[in-house]
Amino acid sequence: MAQNIAWATDANVLAAMLDANLSVWLCPNCVHYSDRKVIRRTRIDKENSEFGKQPNIVSVRNGMVMVRRGDGAIVASSFYNLFTSFHEHISNKKLKEALSLCRMAQV
Repeated sequence: MAQNIAWATDANVLAAMLDANLSVWLCPNCVHYSDRKVIRRTRIDKENSEFGKQPNIVSVRNGMVMVRRGDGAIVASSFYNLFTSFHEHISNKKLKEALSLCRMAQV
């Protein structure tokens, strides 16, 4: 069950607090497909232990997800920096740089 959901302001990325995890979908358009393998490959999960009880997503931008813990402290988690760079290269038609980034990340 989703406790909190937020869209990234700079990319097509969705973040949600799901039970004991912070989940980030790098391709939220893939979520509606019935193939669970595709959904799992586009999602990054992080355990909730560092977020404490009753966490809320404050913002999602620049590859960072900011989460406010129940005690008011803000925790930053880096998730999708390579994805943002890759998307930027593709948008600017810099295919060689995008391919080089994929090779570097071994994707």
